[in-house]
Amino acid sequence: MNVGQENESQLEEWLEALPDEELRKSERRLRTIADNLPALIANVDANCRYRFVNKPYERWLGLRSDQIIGKHVEEVLGVDAYARIRPHVLQALSGRRVDFRQAQTSKQGAERVLRTTYVPETDDSGEVIGYFSLVVDITSQAEEAAARQRSEARYAAILDNSTDAIISVDERFRMVVFNKGAERIFGYSAEEAIGRPLDMLIPPDNRDRHQGWIRAFVESDESARAMSTRPEIQGLRKDGEVFPAEAVVSKKEVGGGILMTAFLRDITDRRRLEEQYRQAQKMEAVGRFAGGIAHDFNNLLSGVLGYGELLKSNLAEGDPRHRHVDEILSCAERGGSLTRQLLLFSRHQVSKPKVVDINAAVRGIEEMLRRLIGEDISLVTRFSSNPESVRIDVAQLEQTLMNLAVNARDAMPRGGALAIRTGRTRVDSSRSRLLGGLEPGLYVTLAVQDTGCGMDAKTISRVFDPFFTTKEKGKGTGLGLSMAYGIVQRFKGHIDVRSSPGKGAAFVIYLPLAEEPLKALPQVDKASQIERGSECVLLVEDDEALCRLSAEILERSGYEVLQAGNAGEAIMISEKRSHAIDLLLTDVVMPCMSGGELARRLLKVRPDLKVLYISGYSDDELVNNALIDRKAVLLQKPFTPGDLNAMVRRVLDE
Repeated sequence: MNVGQENESQLEEWLEALPDEELRKSERRLRTIADNLPALIANVDANCRYRFVNKPYERWLGLRSDQIIGKHVEEVLGVDAYARIRPHVLQALSGRRVDFRQAQTSKQGAERVLRTTYVPETDDSGEVIGYFSLVVDITSQAEEAAARQRSEARYAAILDNSTDAIISVDERFRMVVFNKGAERIFGYSAEEAIGRPLDMLIPPDNRDRHQGWIRAFVESDESARAMSTRPEIQGLRKDGEVFPAEAVVSKKEVGGGILMTAFLRDITDRRRLEEQYRQAQKMEAVGRFAGGIAHDFNNLLSGVLGYGELLKSNLAEGDPRHRHVDEILSCAERGGSLTRQLLLFSRHQVSKPKVVDINAAVRGIEEMLRRLIGEDISLVTRFSSNPESVRIDVAQLEQTLMNLAVNARDAMPRGGALAIRTGRTRVDSSRSRLLGGLEPGLYVTLAVQDTGCGMDAKTISRVFDPFFTTKEKGKGTGLGLSMAYGIVQRFKGHIDVRSSPGKGAAFVIYLPLAEEPLKALPQVDKASQIERGSECVLLVEDDEALCRLSAEILERSGYEVLQAGNAGEAIMISEKRSHAIDLLLTDVVMPCMSGGELARRLLKVRPDLKVLYISGYSDDELVNNALIDRKAVLLQKPFTPGDLNAMVRRVLDE
């Protein structure tokens, strides 16, 4: 017998010799321990009958130990509960340790989550004679885990659904968080970004730690408080594009390390809108200035046209100076066309479409286009053999042609050729899809083609965008082609662009063929058509030269004319005159009091007074600014003597 066997034999003899009192003390100590453990403990024999339960087990079931010991597990727990645990019980009785989790309701009605362990009990021969059951209430742990999962799910949802980029870096400035917003803004996937240095998102000239968001990371509060400032930084997309961004950066201690997070917003669109707003403000100022110039220039043109007509009427038939006067009048009329374009640009001229021959419209502006493009660019025009009628505002069509010509001129800095062609085509359903969804039918075409530098596909895609320009800063507003596109669209047409780098560009305008036939206007001598009268006209015009001219025209036609330079003088003349005043002929826009207000004042004391307004602004513009009412009769500047006499006679005869 060896030493180990001797010790074992002595231990068995000592245990057999222990008095019953010691065994009872040991049993009490074990029960005390079992009763005070935060677990449900039970011992079950091989027949699934209870042999021992601790106090927590009794409290859980709401039974005393004498109501449990000796009874079958199914009888104590119930049929349904036993059915759920029976597979685990069989595994334990087969000699295997079992761990499982289950939700149960206690006798008090509390819903709990339990973690159960079954440990097989064997005798000296190793045969399974039962099992021990250890049940731990892990409800709070399960709730904490569920809450943690919910929190993580919410955090993931915030990360994935944020339109901003959320990027976290470790102490070595390597990215550890890269959300969907960051993927969208920078163009990298999370797999491409996580683990790589932050430098890949920063332009090379901004990677200095004293610049941009690297500085924001470095200087963020060491005490883990978030920064309240929003520094503007530069970001670098995967495709190499540099863009402006706004960032909020925070620093926090996590797991013994430092986690720095940037909430970054791409402000490219905001900057673009701000620039467009600044451009719009500048163009609004230019527009107001242009409108003012056009209004004053109309007064000058009215003088040129008026005195020209008077001069022409004093020349004998066959006088060679007729040709010179006709040229003067023709230049004045072209000047009137220019003022209409200025008013259109300043939005003081409303659209007044009519059916015109597009060939005649282009011929009417051909000489102006030649002067516009310069001597180093040749202009070639080819017109359709038949009149091509379209319904459009002629001034706006001329504006469109001028904008296209300027664009072509700028594309040919070393000279070249500009061709303008008119024609007719049929657009079917298949071509309609390629031409901006035009309604199928007959269309008049106006093609403007140059031999300039051309455009690539990217430029063509944005060529009609407001404020988009490829010219140097200060040499273009980016509004010319946008205005042309808007005008053509307004008259249910479309502009098609065909171009490639180095091969020039062609802009083809499609306008619906007008159904109404063109009406030929008779050529008459306006001077011979002047209608005479004898009524009294109160003429109110703050432009002294135009006032004298209008008075002379009317007096030559037999009218009595009372002249006033402003509304105050007109009121004084009316108060002093005891005889009738048949017509008030007044400018609308005047200092101190408008023509509309003057008319209302005089109509109170002279209810039979007829009123005719004159202005360089459109009637819609004057009505919208409450200067005249919708029913008012307006003579637009510039006007000829024939226009003035005809309108005065018409108003007096109504």
